[in-house]
Amino acid sequence: MPLERCLQRYGRDVVSMSGKSICHVNAASLPAELRGLARDSVSLLTLDLKDNSVSLGTFRNDIGRLLKAGDLMVFNDSRMISASFSAYFREVGSFGRINLGTNRNRDLFLAEPRPRSLNPRLKPGYQFTIAGSAALFTVMARHSKFPRYWWVQGRKDVDRLLSEGMHAVPIRYGYIPFQIPIDYYSSLFSSVPGSVEYPCASRPFTQEIIEHLRSKGVRIATLTLHCNLGSLEPQEFEIAGGLIEEYYNIPGKTLDIIESTRQKGGRIIAAGTTVTRAIESAFAEHGRVKPSGWTDIFIKPGYELKVVDGLITGIHDAESSHLSMVGAFSGTRIAGYVQEVACEKGLLQHEFGDSMMVM
Repeated sequence: MPLERCLQRYGRDVVSMSGKSICHVNAASLPAELRGLARDSVSLLTLDLKDNSVSLGTFRNDIGRLLKAGDLMVFNDSRMISASFSAYFREVGSFGRINLGTNRNRDLFLAEPRPRSLNPRLKPGYQFTIAGSAALFTVMARHSKFPRYWWVQGRKDVDRLLSEGMHAVPIRYGYIPFQIPIDYYSSLFSSVPGSVEYPCASRPFTQEIIEHLRSKGVRIATLTLHCNLGSLEPQEFEIAGGLIEEYYNIPGKTLDIIESTRQKGGRIIAAGTTVTRAIESAFAEHGRVKPSGWTDIFIKPGYELKVVDGLITGIHDAESSHLSMVGAFSGTRIAGYVQEVACEKGLLQHEFGDSMMVM
């Protein structure tokens, strides 16, 4: 559908990047495999930045056509771990859950109490127990930028629980109707444990697709960014001016491939917002590369992309940081138009939904 025709039909302000969407994109509540489909059978919505045209196909049939010899696909090899525990909050007198973050600071770890109604009832010094541990965990202080998250004392005990791999389940939100085994929260490249949220953009890539891409001259590389807690609302990261900090590491081999691809005029295509954030953080200063560290970079309209030329991501809420990143590639108006097309076509949202390519 041409951009101008869509704008004529739906108005100039289809979706506000900071306001509410005029429609709701259907949420995919289960992985494709549990819906009787193959991983690579999801839909692929493509935004061509050369003429702002949008097309809709399937991932399996179209991804090989869209990538060409000399392109570099970069994937996140972080693997999601189970990081949600049943908990009892003593002073509040209530059961709930503790979702663990990736941050550690001396004897402290970052966590989010659930349900959200627990949060305003907590105070520094309050304690809770976690299923599978006899230890008492003490709430110490709120995160300085994101007060829904707390620093909690008891790092050694919680690290032990994580290493044992018992009692914890994957962090799950309300649109997923029941607990899904952790194996579904993976991709072909998932190999380095550490994410507590699912880096899902590479999910539709199969071995067959990767072999086809390599055969036509597309280069493949990996990096690591461990996804931190990710339930923030738009106003939270807008007020903070950044996202929750996350650790990334880009191997020297990947940095070399990125540089050689740029020198030869090839495109750098990121499989996911996590990959984009890691690469852009590493090359944030011209002439200086920071191959690893913590980043809270918020890539949104107005941000000048330094290295990444294209993005493969999922279908997300109109107010999400993911769509803001699409706006950094295309501009706010076109990002809103793409969201409207996704809505009109009934594409599926979230980690088990359909895919989008911006190039």
